Amino acid sequence: MNRFFLVLFLFVNVSFGFVETVDAVVAVVQDNVILNSDVLQQTLYIASQKNINPYDNKEDFDLIYEDVFNLLVDNLVLYDLAKRDTNLVVDALLVEERLQEEIQRRVEIVGSVSELEKMFGEPLSMIRAKLRKELNKSFLIELYTSSLYPSVSPSMS
Repeated sequence: MNRFFLVLFLFVNVSFGFVETVDAVVAVVQDNVILNSDVLQQTLYIASQKNINPYDNKEDFDLIYEDVFNLLVDNLVLYDLAKRDTNLVVDALLVEERLQEEIQRRVEIVGSVSELEKMFGEPLSMIRAKLRKELNKSFLIELYTSSLYPSVSPSMS
């Protein structure tokens, strides 16, 4: 973890005399980059589930953004550790099953596939590919963390 560092860097697009913020790298964990757009996309999704309007309720939206950011950083640290454990294998069929369930759940929340595509600003195929990658990471992290505490159980002392 000594190679973990946080960096804030803005990419700008300078054209025709205008400066436009394209995106920002908000964190780097090992070889993985977290972009502001990634955090914002998940924050908007969670805010919409909680009926929080980012313009009307800036404080709550900022808290969700901070929680999402911290979760993404924590998960990348765990993911980096999990990738190093060669004994862990993620079941591809389980990932595909969970992917189908998650896509269906998200479509039900927003109302239609086209609304989901509008919300993410990407076609369904890209949403599926990104979600599949995230589910793979999530399952690998889960396998890793469960392997750390295989015999721990709560007890009344």
